Amino acid sequence: GDYAGSEVRELETTVYLPPTTDAAPLIVLAHGYDGHPRKFTELALHWANAGYAVAVPRFPVSNDEFDEIAGGEFFAQRVADLTQQSLDVSFVIDEVLALNAVGDSEVAGRVDPERIGLFGLSMGSLTVWTTVLGPDATENRVDALMQSDGGFPGEADRLTTVTFPVFMAQSDA
Repeated sequence: GDYAGSEVRELETTVYLPPTTDAAPLIVLAHGYDGHPRKFTELALHWANAGYAVAVPRFPVSNDEFDEIAGGEFFAQRVADLTQQSLDVSFVIDEVLALNAVGDSEVAGRVDPERIGLFGLSMGSLTVWTTVLGPDATENRVDALMQSDGGFPGEADRLTTVTFPVFMAQSDA
């Protein structure tokens, strides 16, 4: 279309840490279409105060600022970016765990690399499912998944291959 795109993919991510210095489970929170990390501040703080490290990326194409930045409505491009967003989730896990291993990082020693969960809202649900079950999925570090008000990509019988706890919530409005 009229939007040339970018040579780089910026993945601004907000990380919330629990008040303790103990190694905490990591939750990567995936926002939905027209989402943004700022919309999840209260939830992320609640989880952090409950003892979790929470990483909330701002997906570059599906966030609520993209159309304004790109100068138009790009629905198809935003939905088509789903596969890339699943790779973004794995990248966020990689980066948080890398910071966890660096002694002078604020994250150092604060994340338990053996306890990783994903949460997705709406299109974010499709993102986290694609991260673990998509056609090109290689993410095998996930120990739990929560989805809210979103779909499942593909046939439901694929759920039989899931070996970790899953929580699915769906509103009726």
